[in-house]
Amino acid sequence: MPLPRRPKTCVERDYEALYAIDVGGEEGHDQVVYRHPNGLCVVCLAPTHPLLRGENIETDESAVKVDYDVGKGSRLDTQPSGKRKRGAMEVHTNTELCQITSAGVPYSVRACIKGKLLEVNEQLVKQPHLLWKDPRTAGYVAIIMPKNSETSSHLKETLKSTEEYYALRGATV
Repeated sequence: MPLPRRPKTCVERDYEALYAIDVGGEEGHDQVVYRHPNGLCVVCLAPTHPLLRGENIETDESAVKVDYDVGKGSRLDTQPSGKRKRGAMEVHTNTELCQITSAGVPYSVRACIKGKLLEVNEQLVKQPHLLWKDPRTAGYVAIIMPKNSETSSHLKETLKSTEEYYALRGATV
């Protein structure tokens, strides 16, 4: 049996990838939710998202803007505390987490799951290139604690597995 080309990363090893297809009704605006065994979910852009495919990427980093000040206030103001995460913002599947503007084209990033917004990636405001340079780790958008109703089986019903996602998008894993 041949050895693998490289060892699995912690994201590949520990997280279950679930994909949201055409988020917000926008063709190709796919996102991925990485679910950890402890239940926490990390929201990122999927590999087929226009920003990660190289569409409308501004080479001048100062021309790319990540804005967490959308909807009813800034997502940067979220300050959860305690075991039950009091003070965390409640999000729904269609709640806008941030807006990314590149080459004058705005992209909305949505929560994709119901739960409490625990953290947003403040580094993206100053270093938006992390979105496409390191999208699965340092380029994450937000961390969400799903509601109890968002069980693993419910998430699997509403989101696509890695195999389903790549089959739908015509790519290989």
